Amino acid sequence: MFDLFGMLYAPGEFIRRCLKKPLAFKLPLVIVLVAAAAGLLSNLLAGEKWFARLMDQMPANVPELESQLKSVKVGMVLQNVFGALEFPLMWVIGTGILNCVAILLEGEVDFRRLLQLTGFAHLAPACFGLVAILFAMTWKPQFTINAPDPRARPEVFSDAVNDAIRGEVHSTNFRYLAFLKWAFLAWMGVMQVMAIKATSKLSWGKSVACLASFGVLYGISQLLRSLASAGGI
Repeated sequence: MFDLFGMLYAPGEFIRRCLKKPLAFKLPLVIVLVAAAAGLLSNLLAGEKWFARLMDQMPANVPELESQLKSVKVGMVLQNVFGALEFPLMWVIGTGILNCVAILLEGEVDFRRLLQLTGFAHLAPACFGLVAILFAMTWKPQFTINAPDPRARPEVFSDAVNDAIRGEVHSTNFRYLAFLKWAFLAWMGVMQVMAIKATSKLSWGKSVACLASFGVLYGISQLLRSLASAGGI
């Protein structure tokens, strides 16, 4: 196995060497699964701390509130599990969409090779997932809920919980983590553009346009899903 992490610091050389090797999907699949598992584990660890902090500040003997929190927790876990399953699905489906867009842009695409290289590009979110796990293990929520008894003013209490969580999310530590996330995702995008160019014979401009088209389609699908889950459509 040649230098895997070359995909991070020298993607061009890595791709050239990869194109000379026989097709193999075992390692790209492992990378995608590691990215999915790391994202799932970091979210579950952080979520457990969120709810533990919330429960510590909840008034005693309010069974309705405890029941609501448990329902929200179950929903969060399911959402994270489905989000993890989305990684391998989007790897294959997303590569298929890139393949179609590249053909529309008059490229000559090798789908299987592009699938292999986009799998390797998941090394970026896999690395971020490992960083996020370390963050979740060491992070201690500091938010405080300042509100009257929820039995008397439930709407005020709910607003206070949301304000406390928003304050924590906008803290310095979370801003650093968000910056790292976007940096890794941007680098993944760079690697995917290079993979598209190497496997489709498109120009740099068309390769960027290919990935941007996929980004727009994915963004629209996420917007429609959020509207549907919120009852907007």
